[in-house]
Amino acid sequence: MAQGDLYEVALGSRLFNQDCANIFHFVQTAPVAGSLAVPEALIISFLNRRVIGMRAMSLPDVLYTSVRARNLFDATEDVTNSVSLPGTSAGGGADNSTLPSFNSYGFSLNTESGLVKAGSKRLVGVPEQATVDGVVTDAGYLGQGVTVANSFAADMPSPPGSASNAFRPVVIKRVRSGTPNNYEYRLPENLAEAVFSRIISALFHVFVTTQLSRKIGIGS
Repeated sequence: MAQGDLYEVALGSRLFNQDCANIFHFVQTAPVAGSLAVPEALIISFLNRRVIGMRAMSLPDVLYTSVRARNLFDATEDVTNSVSLPGTSAGGGADNSTLPSFNSYGFSLNTESGLVKAGSKRLVGVPEQATVDGVVTDAGYLGQGVTVANSFAADMPSPPGSASNAFRPVVIKRVRSGTPNNYEYRLPENLAEAVFSRIISALFHVFVTTQLSRKIGIGS
């Protein structure tokens, strides 16, 4: 729980009986407030500062089911909370339908350092009636997309009610090992081998992603 440690947050969700996941990373920049363990404080901040906005972009077909926070450098700091949080968007009305999971909102995460490539995020739960020919055109969803993108680049406070930020969003460079044509990549296990960069901005893409590898019969 040292300041400067890297934490991973895994957000689990379900859409049409299919499990979905998104991974986020943070560096601890200040002590957490009160008696909460760092992973617990991180989960509370993440639910309040990230998931609320994501839910507003998704129809109730999407159900967020779990949040796990763990310290990449300390295996004893590992907390998983089960949640049941459906999407809160009303979409286009009762006749609206949710696009399948291989169609999703896309976001780019721009980094501060040239040593670390930009990251990306995909969120499921796109209402069909919010799009025209694969482009998000509904003004409400366009605005919410920008709101969510801005949250992806914002520092988060340590709850409860702390005025100081304790968690900074980052993109982490994987540690490479092995030989050419047989490389393996993993997350860093200590600060000495960690290369990461602050997320300085995030961009919401108006084009709905079509992740072909997720379609039945395509990819592995």
